[in-house]
Amino acid sequence: MNIFDIVYTPLDTPPMPSIDIGKVMNWIDDNHSKLHQYNQILINQSITGEGTQGNNYPWKLTPVYLNNEIVSPGWLNNFNTIFPELSSHFHNAFGLSLEDLGGIVLLPTVSTHNGLGFWHQDPDKIGLRMYLEFDDFDNQLLVKKTKVKHTTQQDQTVVSFDDMLQPDIIDCKISSNTQCFFINNVNAAHTIYTNVPGKTRIAVLFTEKYSNQNALISKIESLVVNSAKKFSDYSIIW
Repeated sequence: MNIFDIVYTPLDTPPMPSIDIGKVMNWIDDNHSKLHQYNQILINQSITGEGTQGNNYPWKLTPVYLNNEIVSPGWLNNFNTIFPELSSHFHNAFGLSLEDLGGIVLLPTVSTHNGLGFWHQDPDKIGLRMYLEFDDFDNQLLVKKTKVKHTTQQDQTVVSFDDMLQPDIIDCKISSNTQCFFINNVNAAHTIYTNVPGKTRIAVLFTEKYSNQNALISKIESLVVNSAKKFSDYSIIW
């Protein structure tokens, strides 16, 4: 089994340090609009569909760290000094250095979101994610597998999701409200479903430097594969 065989799995990582989730949410509220220039860069890089999804967009996307080929300010708006243990956990949890990462983005679900989000693949290949809070497991993370297995993402301007994906919708079972997890952006697409609006749900998205994709895949592959075996009751295999 290799990393591209795994569609979703919780990851066998150290527990998240104790944090004041309300303080994190206040930081997001205070800084989201201030970081608009970086949000636009992420939109242009297709990190997010915010620019095209309109009212269907379910997240208040807020970057906290950027160091990639396009923009490299590092930590944004003192996040690392306000939350030092959490900032270290963002890379140490996966056995990585901060320099391995090209971006760290907080994705709190907006309180008004209800129902199905939009099907998408994030542009990163490493698929590393984390929940800072998942307040109600009646809300869902959903995936669809691709019809054919790939080793690179397919061009969405050429191949539509309707043509690319299997019809079956699979619910990703959540092991912990602060879990780290892997989600496949090559052989699957994903979305969220909000059954219970207004609950706190903050995901964290990690991206690699695009020039370093294959090296980083090699670094995390054993973590992902071994975690899928350990959490076999939760993992989804292509």
